Amino acid sequence: MLRRLAKRVLRGGGASPERPVPREPSPTPEPMTPEPDFEIGASRLREWVDEGRTVHFLDIREAFEVGAGVVAGARWIPMNSVPDRLDEIPRDGTLIVYCAAGARSFGVTHWLRDRGFDDAWSLVGGLGAWFAEGGERGPEGGP
Repeated sequence: MLRRLAKRVLRGGGASPERPVPREPSPTPEPMTPEPDFEIGASRLREWVDEGRTVHFLDIREAFEVGAGVVAGARWIPMNSVPDRLDEIPRDGTLIVYCAAGARSFGVTHWLRDRGFDDAWSLVGGLGAWFAEGGERGPEGGP
């Protein structure tokens, strides 16, 4: 009898042909939470600036990167210093966070939004995208 039972189990026949093995119901997947939208492209940012919107730029690149140019009027706070220097970041307008390409600024913007900077945006494409859109350059040597 054990031999027949073992053969059925190995063939996938279950413990008994009369009684199928009960299966646990599949868990219902949790609905996916949409990713928050806090990225802005350079062309849309250009529109905001041209409309006269109060925009502050936060440059989070490292010191060795600043030689590639800066946005005019940008406040420079390297990414790893942002948590210690929150009081230096303006809250009286739209905050545009940028880096070289947009990856680091995405993370910093998410972090800032979690801390009450509700009008903080990450610049897609970073500094190069803004300059390609005709964004004004700051003085050579950095902010």
